[in-house]
Amino acid sequence: MYGVYVAYLLREGSSKATRQARAPLALRDLLLVGLSAVGVYFGADWTVSSLQGLAAGLGVPNALVAVTLLALGTTLPELVVSLAAARQGKASMAVGNILGSCVFNALVVLGIGAVYGTVQAPPELTGFALPFVVGASLLFYLLVQDRRISSWEGMLFLVMYVLFVLEVSGLA
Repeated sequence: MYGVYVAYLLREGSSKATRQARAPLALRDLLLVGLSAVGVYFGADWTVSSLQGLAAGLGVPNALVAVTLLALGTTLPELVVSLAAARQGKASMAVGNILGSCVFNALVVLGIGAVYGTVQAPPELTGFALPFVVGASLLFYLLVQDRRISSWEGMLFLVMYVLFVLEVSGLA
């Protein structure tokens, strides 16, 4: 599915690329990407180990910590990039960054995990979190039909996230 998605994006972007000159790829850029990948690997390993310890210390299931703290931590870079793009008036880059990250996480990360072993969704996730995310995604799709996200729509999603975290953590 991710391959189909990327092929679609490349086909759509190729017509725009003919209008824009592409900068050549520098060796420095490739080296930076490689070093970043190594950093992400070790950072992810440390993060997962730390979150498992945190979950054990708090006496909560790993899935609940992953759906709250891990999700927040891995999303902060996208948030920073999207805020910077929005402030510069590059809304399409902000939305593309968020949607691209969501699509990549849903298709590639889950797919690679399933290739190396069975991915099982625990009851804590399938009972509330998964239906909530599906519903929020559907609401997002319906709200952006006008190709805009207004302030009140953004606030609606922030409130929904707070309620989600409160419910998943057992505080609601």
